Amino acid sequence: MFVMCVCVCECVCTTERERVCVRVCVCVMECM
Repeated sequence: MFVMCVCVCECVCTTERERVCVRVCVCVMECM
């Protein structure tokens, strides 16, 4: 058994007027 952290990052943008993008990362711990 080992613990692995899987992270997914993507750029999330707000309204088209502002055009502000923020990098959002989501990490999930899984035991396999």
